[in-house]
Amino acid sequence: MSREDGPRHLLLLMTLRVVVSTTLLVAAFVVELIYRPHHSLQPLFFLTGGIYLLTVIYGLVYPWLRDSRGFAALQLVGDLAVTSVFVYVSGGDESSFTFLYLLSVVAAAIFLGRRGALLIGSLAWILYASMVVLLMHGWLSGYPPRPDPMSEADRERLYYSLSVHLIGFYCAALAVSYLTERHRLTRTELEHHRTELSVLQMLHGNILRSIPGGIMATDLEGSVRFANPPGLEILGRPGADLRNQPIVSLLGEDAGFLPRLRAQLEERRRIRFERDYNDAHGRKRALGFSVSLLLDTDRRPQGLLFVFQDLTERRALEEEVKLKDRMAVLGEMAAGLAHELRNPLASMTGSVQVLRHDLRPEGEQAELMDIILRESQRLEQTIRDFLLFARPGRFQAHRTDLAVLVQETLTLLRNSPQFGAGHSITCDFEPGAGECTADASRIRQVFWNLATNALKAMPGGGCLSVSVRRAPDGRRRVLFRDQGVGMPAEELERYFRPFQGAFRGGTGLGLAIVYRIVEEHGGSMRVRSEPGCGTEIEIDLPSQPVAAGTEALAVGVLGS
Repeated sequence: MSREDGPRHLLLLMTLRVVVSTTLLVAAFVVELIYRPHHSLQPLFFLTGGIYLLTVIYGLVYPWLRDSRGFAALQLVGDLAVTSVFVYVSGGDESSFTFLYLLSVVAAAIFLGRRGALLIGSLAWILYASMVVLLMHGWLSGYPPRPDPMSEADRERLYYSLSVHLIGFYCAALAVSYLTERHRLTRTELEHHRTELSVLQMLHGNILRSIPGGIMATDLEGSVRFANPPGLEILGRPGADLRNQPIVSLLGEDAGFLPRLRAQLEERRRIRFERDYNDAHGRKRALGFSVSLLLDTDRRPQGLLFVFQDLTERRALEEEVKLKDRMAVLGEMAAGLAHELRNPLASMTGSVQVLRHDLRPEGEQAELMDIILRESQRLEQTIRDFLLFARPGRFQAHRTDLAVLVQETLTLLRNSPQFGAGHSITCDFEPGAGECTADASRIRQVFWNLATNALKAMPGGGCLSVSVRRAPDGRRRVLFRDQGVGMPAEELERYFRPFQGAFRGGTGLGLAIVYRIVEEHGGSMRVRSEPGCGTEIEIDLPSQPVAAGTEALAVGVLGS
């Protein structure tokens, strides 16, 4: 009997005692009334009252002794005494109710184990044998009294009965205690296996929840049967919406997708492919899939297993690496181009200015010379931007405050020709969030380029919001948000590429220079934009910059 089951079994024992005793006493009452109507039934009434009184006493002390094996033994000894009295009043050695001793022996095997069962069995036989011996020698009068003395044959029958009862009590004690021990052992093993199964199920669930990628299982017809939580998060769909949905419609494939997949799996164990996927929120994701057969224990196919990952960020990083490579090549080209063009351009510009001063042209000739000078100046500006991009000069980092640099830049911006009557600027600076080590002059250029681009994106007016805050990872975050025309996804992909300027009169190198400067500081940038909804540019700079050019810039271009 386990510690948890002990109190419950004791309550069951007390309840069964009342039920069994009442049933047997009623049966004995009927038998005595029919076959021996002239004998008094008063002993049965007293016995019934005694049983109920003992049960009430047991119930009163139960809250204090319910976890005690001694309490169970006390009840069983009381049951033996009551059984002996009942056997005596129902005929003594001729009673048909001696089997009641076995009930106490069985209960002892359950509650007290093998040793307790043998002790209770021995006590039951001692009580029964004592009663029989007392009746045999006339030291105890029978109930009802016997008219004739006991013969020698009756004595031999009683000795035989005592032997049989002794063997029966011990056999019952051993058999039931063995079965009880086996039951207890089996139950312990079952609880152990149940605990192991629970641990395995929990481990299985934790593994499926902790895997960074998605896992999805389908049947052979392609209906989704299971998807782990990370997979549901990648797909952007709840489990109830995904269950039993055809994998073909989920991935937007044609009807021949599954047959082709199964045919390829007959030749190879695993198939890999990539697909563009739009989740339930309309976000476009790049997913990489690995598909294999889902086999049972007999290696028979039961379905398909899809293991997939979100490759969106990896694709963005690949594009960033390509962009960095192109910009490195462009930087080398820019340095050579500046040397080849700047000196001849200066000579041409100077020659035109001398000719204009000496010849004093008028009309169309004067206009043509103005065009030459104006375009020469624009080309000179382009070359200067090239040189700044290709050879930015010595990196000089000092302790500075980004909020102060932003404030100075915005002050200049308010007094510049680009700032129109319909423009406004709002600032939100977190105290102490902008303190870092940076090249102040270059960071000013970053802020100036982004701020002027924001004004150009709002030709009819609008609000430019600038904030400086501390990012969750401890970096310094500067955010530019305008209410301009925004950009489509195609333009976002080319945002930092050289010569991709969208504004008239620009060289298309301003944002490439911004990219280069932020890269020198070991920072990162994210751009979010949508046509008609404005543009948001987020810059994260470390509090201590890395050496220029030693760490690649992480650029994220996202639609809002």
